Amino acid sequence: MNDLTCLLITCNKPGYLLRVLAYYCQTNIRIDIYDGSKHSNENLVLPFLNERIKYHFHPDTTSVFRLTTALKNAKTDFVKMIADDDYSLYRGLDACVKYLKANPDYIACYGMTLTYAESNHHIQYFLAEQHSLISVLSQENYEDRILSFWSNCSYALQHSVIRRSTYLKCLEFTHYGLTDSGENDFNLYERVLLTSIVALGKCKLLHIPYMLRESRANTEGARTLDLRKITSNKENENIYYIFLFKLEMIAHYLGNNNPFNFSKSVESLIIKWESSIRPKIWNHPLLFTSTWSIFSDKPALFFEPKQYIECGFYTPDFFDLLYDLDFRTRCFALCSSNPLHANFNWQNDHNQLIEIIREQPFHIKALHSLQKQLQKFPNPSVQINLDNWLDRIYSTGIQQLINK
Repeated sequence: MNDLTCLLITCNKPGYLLRVLAYYCQTNIRIDIYDGSKHSNENLVLPFLNERIKYHFHPDTTSVFRLTTALKNAKTDFVKMIADDDYSLYRGLDACVKYLKANPDYIACYGMTLTYAESNHHIQYFLAEQHSLISVLSQENYEDRILSFWSNCSYALQHSVIRRSTYLKCLEFTHYGLTDSGENDFNLYERVLLTSIVALGKCKLLHIPYMLRESRANTEGARTLDLRKITSNKENENIYYIFLFKLEMIAHYLGNNNPFNFSKSVESLIIKWESSIRPKIWNHPLLFTSTWSIFSDKPALFFEPKQYIECGFYTPDFFDLLYDLDFRTRCFALCSSNPLHANFNWQNDHNQLIEIIREQPFHIKALHSLQKQLQKFPNPSVQINLDNWLDRIYSTGIQQLINK
């Protein structure tokens, strides 16, 4: 997939970064990492870096700044923003790129997303946005697309495969004045970005497996606030007017003769969606739950009575991949009650890992496979640390469990 670059935006979460790179290093996906952490994680990610995976360090910068920088530096025709807490599926990305190549009148393409929530006992998988199954964003008129989008809004559109030239134009509408330096700024930035993507061209939702996202993790720690709550606070008056101005910029670019009416119309659509539509349709229905036992080479899956076959996830290839991601999620999250916290340390946390393994054991085959992969790291110090850590798990944790 030489036409696509995934832009991995991360900040102060080395554990998550390590986990997601352990997955992407097995694929042929081109990854540009833009890290805004206080301290560089280059030594941590060094074993993964090659001609496809590059690391860029921009300390104490906003995600908007890093995304803009990443887009300007990318060389491919198509890009996708990815977070450090999700897995983009290779076949889904490939299908989206092929669709955009075959349909030049479309600017963005994405697929179906599952979210997952991990605990010591199981992992639950949810359909990310049920309403996105009915999203229609293929109208010729941009106003019709905007109306349709804010009637069936899908935030997954931010994570679509998109033409780089279009994405750069979208960021022109958001970059100055609306940054994610504050929580309210970030929420207004998201709304302008989504509106601009829909306004600039058609978007396609494919009913194929596309992405797994962790439901309780968030790269920058921002929450989604209602627009009405933001605009009703006088302290937000300045950024509110900037928000309207940004919408007017989109209208000017599209040749709209009444940009103010356009901005107020979009604002009304967003408020209506937040107050009356979103509570009814923006839910995450549980699809299935996975559990592991020590002598099993894959998890047991328990399906809920209500399913959504049109989401396209139920294929042998997908479940083969899911078993691997399922195990990685558990293994990398075991070292802390706060999964993959910033102080994650391979060597110091092994005792706690052993205790958790005793309570909720994993199968030996998967641990052995993980150790083999870690042994391929070119950095000797990392290889020695990881080998020692896993050796302790084998000798102290797993063996005692087997002897019981």
